[in-house]
Amino acid sequence: MGAKDPMDTEVRYVDVDGEVVTTSLRQLDLHQASTALPVRRPRSHARQRHYSGRFWSATTRGHVPYESRLELDRLWLADFDPGVRWIASQPMWFVGFDEGVARRHAPDLLLTDE
Repeated sequence: MGAKDPMDTEVRYVDVDGEVVTTSLRQLDLHQASTALPVRRPRSHARQRHYSGRFWSATTRGHVPYESRLELDRLWLADFDPGVRWIASQPMWFVGFDEGVARRHAPDLLLTDE
């Protein structure tokens, strides 16, 4: 999907029923996307340079995976922020083209206030 308008960027996520949903950023149902399953899982192995794990969140009342200490710090801040109603980790893929090259990116976290 070659989006000239950033709001037309393709978004893919897996809903709670395990179904793959493909839409645009403009038409994204934020509530449904925030409860989606992670599109990828943080990996860990011996001698890795980053620090990954699972953060127990009072906001979600469950574990939220993270890949780095920076993400862990952000999770701590989000969990104490009364304006944050939900935290999702690796919730979706953004897919698009940049100068003819296909690119995709999974944001680390999605924080919602709904």
